[in-house]
Amino acid sequence: WALSAVGHRRLGAAGALAAAAGGWISGKLPAHDPWGLWIDHGPTVRTAAAVLAYTGLTVLVVAWWQYGRTASSVRETLVTLAWWTAPFLLVPPLYSADVYSYIAQGAMVIEGHDVYSVGPSSLDPAGIGGDAAASVGNHWRDTPA
Repeated sequence: WALSAVGHRRLGAAGALAAAAGGWISGKLPAHDPWGLWIDHGPTVRTAAAVLAYTGLTVLVVAWWQYGRTASSVRETLVTLAWWTAPFLLVPPLYSADVYSYIAQGAMVIEGHDVYSVGPSSLDPAGIGGDAAASVGNHWRDTPA
């Protein structure tokens, strides 16, 4: 692994892009997509996309590990962080739908619910957190924080 810091940055960016591309199709899609950004492509394509996402994540971790061995400046490291983070800002949650629970719990607080006594199912479906509550897994909808 005789790559420079820039080489590891590029390798990690390629891994992040692969993980994001795979996650665009295999990520945990919201129950309601008002913009029509994410559609279900079927199990075969979803499986191939998941393999791409896991491969990209593996490449990113290897690049991260190798990048740590380079003597990079703080500025170079911040640029690398931006390169590796940017692809993930536009994809649905990868590997877990927990983020929908967190959004629903925030909406519950806004609506005046006690998150320690009721679950996201207490939200008004037409309210501010209705879409997030609908995206929470069935076995967690009635579970308090």
